[in-house]
Amino acid sequence: MKRKNKTSKIKRAPLTDEEFLDGGCINSIINNDYRLSRWASLAEAVNLIYEHSLDRNKKFNELDLKPLAIQKYVENKSDEILQRINREKEKQSQ
Repeated sequence: MKRKNKTSKIKRAPLTDEEFLDGGCINSIINNDYRLSRWASLAEAVNLIYEHSLDRNKKFNELDLKPLAIQKYVENKSDEILQRINREKEKQSQ
């Protein structure tokens, strides 16, 4: 006999203005911008590695990748991209 999974849906009241300003939605917006900047910097890192492989006439899989160097690049570049996102948002709000 199969059991049916009954999941209870939790109904959440809409956020009050105070909850919103305390970080209910603000934190999710900031986190989304941060995630976007991380993904964009990772994509840029992969493109740089690909261009490097073309310059050396090697296949992408034949390169000696250094994960820590890639991670450091992503961390540094994501901060730069996040600053650009914030500047663009400021321009749009003016």
